[in-house]
Amino acid sequence: MAEPRKYKSSKRGDGRTQKRIGVAIDSELEDWLNTKPNKNRYINELIRQDMTRHKVIITTAGKPEIKIIEP
Repeated sequence: MAEPRKYKSSKRGDGRTQKRIGVAIDSELEDWLNTKPNKNRYINELIRQDMTRHKVIITTAGKPEIKIIEP
């Protein structure tokens, strides 16, 4: 059995700023995603835009907090 791949600089614990996750992408979206030079940055930016649109901020404790911005 092959051993799992070990990445050179993987932080664990409090100093970690990123987390590796797996996401299933629909096949019709895969072609579009493959045109992006940096898929990770593209997906992160889309999530940040969605959070801004829904007025969600992340507190220092890491818990989502809804902040309503007056018009």
